[in-house]
Amino acid sequence: MRQAIEHAERAAFRMKNGALHLAKISGPIRFVWTWPEVDVTALDPTSVTLARDPADRWFVTFHVDVPAPVPLPARGEDAGVDMGLTHFAVLSTGEKIPHPKDWERHECKLKRWQRRLARCQNGSRNRARRAVKVARAHARVADARQDFLHKVSTGLVRRFDVIAVEDLNVAGMVRNRSLARAISCTGWAGFRAMLVYKAERSGRAVIAVDRWYPSSKICSACGHLLAELRLGRVPPAAPGTTGMSTPPRTYWPPGWRCLPVEAM
Repeated sequence: MRQAIEHAERAAFRMKNGALHLAKISGPIRFVWTWPEVDVTALDPTSVTLARDPADRWFVTFHVDVPAPVPLPARGEDAGVDMGLTHFAVLSTGEKIPHPKDWERHECKLKRWQRRLARCQNGSRNRARRAVKVARAHARVADARQDFLHKVSTGLVRRFDVIAVEDLNVAGMVRNRSLARAISCTGWAGFRAMLVYKAERSGRAVIAVDRWYPSSKICSACGHLLAELRLGRVPPAAPGTTGMSTPPRTYWPPGWRCLPVEAM
């Protein structure tokens, strides 16, 4: 269980030369500063929060007043994002973002520590120590996932002015027992939430396309709507075209593009 305490009164804490001093604690509290672009010696926090997570890691959070972020300059580029399981995301530009490779390594360690925990006797000291090991393995998996999602979402917000994403029913999709674990590990819901708040802060726009919009059946060149589209099949050619220029489920939205006969 996560434990936290907040010091909102100035008498309970003070910052001096980049060192944190708390009431009833002799000497400064050592911490690792993770914002290299901010001078910690010039920090003037309004409150301080100390927290301890189940992995027995300690964190200190400084609450400060900062000016509103400046919107990013316009780049004149838009993109659609199709999230999947084979690749984490496929952009309308043709770029494919693969899943990170270190998740499986962290999960293998997590399974090993869970097996060791299961063999321990309830209430023993070994079980308590291994419970902390399991919590740290869980934290590594969560941290790796959060790091990946933050990097991808920040990169998309910096590159594109408008980002279109699918309005996926993640809660309904995880009911599929065959895909529930894979869908949960990808973090689609968290990725979309990061895109929304980062885009709002940076002056970008995020559009959620209706989940029932037939983007895969619509040709982005002529607007032809196919009556039926089965998975794993290349859609037939629209009138006056030779067929789709890209394989199905690769680019999204506003649909697949047909090659005019004159261009062949």
